[in-house]
Amino acid sequence: MSNPHFSIIIPTYNREKTIERAIDSCLNQEFNNLEIIVVDDCSSDRTVEFVKNYKDPRVQLIQNEVNSERCISRNNGFKASKGKYVCFLDSDDYFLPNHLETFNVAINSTQNSKALFFTNSIIERETGEQFEKVVPPFDEANKYEYILKYTPHPARVCIHRDILNEKQFDPRIPGLEDLDLWLRIASKFPIYHLEAITNVYYVHSESYSDGDDQRFIKELSYHTIIENQTELQGKLPK
Repeated sequence: MSNPHFSIIIPTYNREKTIERAIDSCLNQEFNNLEIIVVDDCSSDRTVEFVKNYKDPRVQLIQNEVNSERCISRNNGFKASKGKYVCFLDSDDYFLPNHLETFNVAINSTQNSKALFFTNSIIERETGEQFEKVVPPFDEANKYEYILKYTPHPARVCIHRDILNEKQFDPRIPGLEDLDLWLRIASKFPIYHLEAITNVYYVHSESYSDGDDQRFIKELSYHTIIENQTELQGKLPK
């Protein structure tokens, strides 16, 4: 059996309310040559039970031995993956049916480019309210400024696995790990921004975006780590 074209990595921790929606959104893709790797970070609720209920062989479960945060969970998921291209999905977000097909078309049009691709998204709140996250087209000439200002969340991104063999999430930066990795990737590899809306970012009281009152204090130290990354020396705006 040949390897899947796409690997979807879902880190999760105590997401029994949303994990099934996330997995179902992957299984319901128009392009279905895929594998789904759920990495559970020692959940204490029924998250693991819900994942184990799936009988589809494309759904795999990995369980961290100790609570390790999402950087390590994503990196562990990548190590177990086989797809040529890798997508990430947080377990409270979900894909629209066109997500992988949109990437597949772009990948084919760029001759299987060793690159990072990202799409556009919808924001959804706990009330059910939805609105499009409006961002300008990617600015290659000012790529670092663009990524700093309009950081794509992981559900928007698809990356060639050769890139992730070289550059992975930095466990020192839980909270800005996506910003850090995209910046380091941009230092060496091309970035393609696709106009299609293909995913939904769920903002709720338990999410990092809205649920961590220490978020901005933590991020001050994270920015220092990012600025000192070897690949980014002298490249980031002051």
